Amino acid sequence: MKKAETDCSIPALPCRARPYRTEPYHALPCQTLPNPALPYHAEPNLTMWEYYSMGKAKRQMDDMLDLSAPISDLLAHWQAHSLSATTYAGIRTVKTPCDAWMYQQLVFERRPAVIVEIGNWCGGTLLMLAHWLDAIGSGRVIGVDVEHSRVPELVRAHPRIELVTGDAVQMAGQVAAMVGVADEVLVIEDSSHTCANTLAVLQAYAGLVRPGGYFIVEDTICHHGLAAGPQPGPWEAVQAFLLERRDWQADRSREAFGVTWNPGGYLRRIAGG
Repeated sequence: MKKAETDCSIPALPCRARPYRTEPYHALPCQTLPNPALPYHAEPNLTMWEYYSMGKAKRQMDDMLDLSAPISDLLAHWQAHSLSATTYAGIRTVKTPCDAWMYQQLVFERRPAVIVEIGNWCGGTLLMLAHWLDAIGSGRVIGVDVEHSRVPELVRAHPRIELVTGDAVQMAGQVAAMVGVADEVLVIEDSSHTCANTLAVLQAYAGLVRPGGYFIVEDTICHHGLAAGPQPGPWEAVQAFLLERRDWQADRSREAFGVTWNPGGYLRRIAGG
């Protein structure tokens, strides 16, 4: 990994987004529904999740955010809400709606036989992906994480979901054995977000993706639009990977909504590359 360490020293671009307060993922419940109508800013000593759960607010959602604020302020707000109060089917899910919608489009366009999600937390995205495959009528979702204690039975019981527990890089061979040679595979990397780990995951799993297919590296926004996360992080890992692999390119058309947590992170394998 000497090359990865060198490449990951690329300096991050300056970011104007202000920091926000939140709790570590492991401190948050996975199946507690917040009240989305409650504003947060009046109680700065509480996390957004604590604030919603305790019902401290008096004003409505339209008081919560000034839409004339700079985009950097809006990004910080959306990040805090995503971390603290976003759910899918009642399960905590850290995903912004623009990216979730783009994933849905990709799934229905590419119709993957296998989706590999690396980093699962409470499993909300796993369930969301499985429901899309239900609509298509085929496919499996493989969830890879160092531990799955927070994944509820609702997710575990879905017949399209398989969990692989362990370090993603070390488990790459096991995951590859679960995928057919001709399978269309979509990979989503959402693990520790350090540059070295993200680059190692890219190198370990890129071979599963056929030409024309996608490998999504999440949270490349870290210090490239939002002052959060490891530095260097996913953005720098993607740049290092693209220098190594000329058969991949960033598909910026997948950022069509104008707001994404994965800028430059929708990677497409080039046919014939």
